[in-house]
Amino acid sequence: MPHPDDDQRRDYDDQLTATPQPTAAVAPPFLKKPVALGIFLGVVIVVVCALVQHQRETARHAVGRMKSSNNLKQIGVAFHNYAETYEEFPNNTYDHEGKPLLSWRVHILPFVEQDALYLKFKLDEPWDSPNNLPLLHQIPRLYEPTTGRRGGMTYYRGFSNSGAVFEPRINDRKLFSLDAVKDGLSDTIFVVEAGDPVEWTKPDDMDASPGKPFPKLGGMYWRGERFQALMGDGGVRSFSIDADETRLRSLVSHSGGEPVTPD
Repeated sequence: MPHPDDDQRRDYDDQLTATPQPTAAVAPPFLKKPVALGIFLGVVIVVVCALVQHQRETARHAVGRMKSSNNLKQIGVAFHNYAETYEEFPNNTYDHEGKPLLSWRVHILPFVEQDALYLKFKLDEPWDSPNNLPLLHQIPRLYEPTTGRRGGMTYYRGFSNSGAVFEPRINDRKLFSLDAVKDGLSDTIFVVEAGDPVEWTKPDDMDASPGKPFPKLGGMYWRGERFQALMGDGGVRSFSIDADETRLRSLVSHSGGEPVTPD
């Protein structure tokens, strides 16, 4: 005769061996409506696209900085080869009355493998003469902005105030050579990524004279972050766009004897 507890035991065993039924997933309330789901997916897509764009911009900035650094190093090599040949550094040229003729960028062309272009210039005429002005659009890639925009403009400029490397030397044949840089080549700025571009053939460098606002720098591809500078020893240094102005002025001067604070 079956024991009364046998039925209860069988019911318990059946519960243990029964195949569990899947539980239907419950969607969050804000995904139950098609409109809300569309908004949610749209936000996700926007965020992903923004992240991808940011990564691309970061990569382009890094490539741009590297390209510009290489350009500045080539300019530095050209400066020293020019100085070895002529026993002085290149400079802008002026006529005997002080009228600007051609930029130092023109005068180093033979030292950056641009001999043929150099021979097209009339060196005793200004940059915008009938002969020289058409050459503006034959700007070497070395001087072009890293954005790829053409038009004969360059951001590579120096300083032409008193005591700077490109101080005008009109009717002055005193050589500006390696020995003339008393503050040390590694502590003297030769060329920078300026804030505003200029025609590459035009002798138009920046004025950092005491009492005047310091010229704007850092106008290249990574606008508003940093700028790079070619130092007299051929090295390239990177500075914050907010670098101490007193320190920058001491680096612009080549023989002022100002103390230069470390980076």
